[in-house]
Amino acid sequence: MEWDEYFDSAAKGRRPTSDFEWYAVDDKGQVALLTSAGFGAIPLQVFLDRDIYYSAREYFNSLPHRCGSKLFVNDSSNLSSWRDVAHRGLFSYDWSNSAGQYTPGKPYTLIAAPQKPITLFELPTSVAEYVSPIRFHVNFEEAMDLYPEQEFEEVNLS
Repeated sequence: MEWDEYFDSAAKGRRPTSDFEWYAVDDKGQVALLTSAGFGAIPLQVFLDRDIYYSAREYFNSLPHRCGSKLFVNDSSNLSSWRDVAHRGLFSYDWSNSAGQYTPGKPYTLIAAPQKPITLFELPTSVAEYVSPIRFHVNFEEAMDLYPEQEFEEVNLS
């Protein structure tokens, strides 16, 4: 399936079947990247505008490294992509399930945290306006787990 079709399908409430990256902010305006592992719940707000999502994704992917990071996972898997995200200033969370299927209420778990988090105030206006309503009412510096199904009215569950 082409990426545009994949995005449009997710916007209709269908769960992406492969890893999907999305962004959110906390109550301090700090930014996180979350990866869905194909099964994690994603707020439908993420899918309101495909072009703005692509622009935000391109912006975050183009950020240079700005700081060190702290890993919160001790396993043998390759965590370099989450660590790279944290080096660019974003908290990085992952949803994973060894069962390889959706499990209601399973959280996204913090993988790596930046030493110097990027905030909404540092983002271009269009990126800040896009990500600002995708808000968890927590402080990412203290939140080991995030629960989209509890924080957002609508998530993709089908």
